[in-house]
Amino acid sequence: MAQEIERKFLVDTAKLPPLPQPLIIKQGYIPTQNATVRIRRTDDQAYLTIKGRATGLTRSEFEYPIPLLMPKQCSQSFVKNPTSRKSAISSNIRGIPGNWTSSRGR
Repeated sequence: MAQEIERKFLVDTAKLPPLPQPLIIKQGYIPTQNATVRIRRTDDQAYLTIKGRATGLTRSEFEYPIPLLMPKQCSQSFVKNPTSRKSAISSNIRGIPGNWTSSRGR
């Protein structure tokens, strides 16, 4: 089990250095009462993620690789809201390693 610490920042993209090409992610959420269940797909990978309730700044997170066709099947059966698109970059930005995700352009 991993522990997630999520932080959100408003960023002036004009001040960022050149960034690598982002990875486009399609995702949807399956409604539950006690956890967040997300299904996510890129061009060549798909994941099912289960996140627990936050305790302070952290929460439990479980992520499992799933077959590429599963996100579409689950979306048709379980996802109530339309899927969203995100772009993600895994990079060192000004010496800070991390996975940087933008919800811009949903």
